[in-house]
Amino acid sequence: PVATDDVTKSSLKKFFDKIALGKREIVVDKPILESFRNVDIATKTTNDTLTDLLQCRDKILEMFYRDIGVKMYNPKKAQVTEEEVEVKEVTKKIKVAIIGTGWIAEPHATAYMSMPDAEIVALADLIPGKAAAFADRLGIKGAKIYNSHKEMLDDESLNLDGVSVCTYNCQHEPCTTYALKKGVHVMLEKPMCVTTEEAVEIMRAEKKSGKILSIGFQPRLDANMQMIKKIVESGELGKIYYIQTGGGRRRGIPTPFPEVTFIRDETAGLGALADIGCYSLDMVLNAIGYPKPLTVTGY
Repeated sequence: PVATDDVTKSSLKKFFDKIALGKREIVVDKPILESFRNVDIATKTTNDTLTDLLQCRDKILEMFYRDIGVKMYNPKKAQVTEEEVEVKEVTKKIKVAIIGTGWIAEPHATAYMSMPDAEIVALADLIPGKAAAFADRLGIKGAKIYNSHKEMLDDESLNLDGVSVCTYNCQHEPCTTYALKKGVHVMLEKPMCVTTEEAVEIMRAEKKSGKILSIGFQPRLDANMQMIKKIVESGELGKIYYIQTGGGRRRGIPTPFPEVTFIRDETAGLGALADIGCYSLDMVLNAIGYPKPLTVTGY
């Protein structure tokens, strides 16, 4: 962010870094106190929770955003009270299915189960018994079990509205294109696929079907990322010509799960750049409007 008064960018960055790390005790630089004297921060602030730290940060960010003319995103103000909500009875549930019942399928299933207007009606996995065990473990009642995505998608009695594709990477393209050809909306886990040719096939199938294809880049919906995008679009930063981004994982190396398909070449198809790096790339490219690349270099 652009520092105000005599506050240096480095001192401001250090302050935000400490907040992001959730430090219980923060020594605030004196220039920051002088510049943001209207913010209730002591020279030495001890906070019990990360929430307190984030609120402290948000006060500073709100002043910064106000200075550059960008409205601050306020999650509390975005929430509505029960009195403001018109409660309607759910008369039709969206029928969804999950293809691939490994560990990544669990957050998909729990999210669907938390929605009153969604119903998991089918599960498919090529390993016999895996989908049934998945349903029992998560308490998914009444879902039909299938041994392949084609068998499930060919069953017109399901009347599917959408599917989550949660298979290993090398099976993303065939499962997704087949679902789209069957007229079903698709929530596809990242990375989108393994090769450029597969990506082209997926996009062709989406356009031809007229259905919605969404890739699992949920960080786009994070309030921080949405604010970054808003700041970029405001023009305050000028023309963006350089971005540095990265990501990593320190636990569970090479994989925190017993399913080694996560790292095998014949199933994962790609390495850490695609698995973790795709998040970093999507966040920054989405923030600047996904410009067409002129060159791409890997090393």
